Amino acid sequence: MYRSRIDAVEGLLVGLFSGSSNDADDYQRYIDSILDADQKTLATTAKIAILLVDRDNPPPDAQWRKRIADASAGVRTEGAIFVLCAQSPIIRGVLTAINWIRAPRYEVRIVGTLEATLAIVRDRRASAPARAEQMIAELRREAQDPQ
Repeated sequence: MYRSRIDAVEGLLVGLFSGSSNDADDYQRYIDSILDADQKTLATTAKIAILLVDRDNPPPDAQWRKRIADASAGVRTEGAIFVLCAQSPIIRGVLTAINWIRAPRYEVRIVGTLEATLAIVRDRRASAPARAEQMIAELRREAQDPQ
């Protein structure tokens, strides 16, 4: 399941794919969150997008990889960075496949731990890691108790 949070002040989008399954709505919400953050919510700030994918969460199929690639092709480049945090080498490989479909016009970093993710965020904007951790904690709580 996909959930996300946006903090327009910090210029943060944090997304989480959790659980052991995703459906079409989850992938569409992911695409929508990217487009919203890029075109509306975070349009005037240097953007930091963090995507956390839990180990047991499955990768998108070829059709969704193409849709994600197409949707992210128009992301504005000014100061944007995308950080994928995934322990699974399969999920990390999915991002490589998406980047083969379309070369990113923004910085992309792929890491396997939350600590590495927060270090990248800290290097980009010193004030952002604490807020990113709060947003991740909120998403994790929601994933545990979806009510």
